[in-house]
Amino acid sequence: MKTPVFILHTDNEEKIRAIHAFLKALNIAYDMNYFTYDPDFVKKIYQSEKELKEGKVLEINKKDIKKLLELDE
Repeated sequence: MKTPVFILHTDNEEKIRAIHAFLKALNIAYDMNYFTYDPDFVKKIYQSEKELKEGKVLEINKKDIKKLLELDE
């Protein structure tokens, strides 16, 4: 029998407690871990999302990638 694995992401404590209560009420075994991301990495992600929303992106055609990477012969 295959066992399904669910990965949930939230930083909302109320939702965490609700999920915990739900799983406990259904007698479902689970593991819970907390992960911490490097704050500088998180800042870069948020900055990239902001730039995307502002249209500050560079669009590259597939055929131009080699040229951009200086792989043209």
